Amino acid sequence: LAQIVVAYIVGARLLRHRDRHYALLLALGLAVVMLAVNLPFLGGLISFLLTICGLGVLALFLWRRLRGEDEPNPVV
Repeated sequence: LAQIVVAYIVGARLLRHRDRHYALLLALGLAVVMLAVNLPFLGGLISFLLTICGLGVLALFLWRRLRGEDEPNPVV
């Protein structure tokens, strides 16, 4: 789940100046993440770092929702 969140953020960053559907952003981000994770020798480290970053994003999202903030900051 954490890597999916990071994949969406990566897709949104790559297409930040274009108004695109969230499925396209997710698909592009997942392609980039899958390529990075399957690199020889570095894939495990990249996978670990993406998981840690994704869990951090999820924790911040939940923290802000529990505190009652109306809208989270936009990704882009």
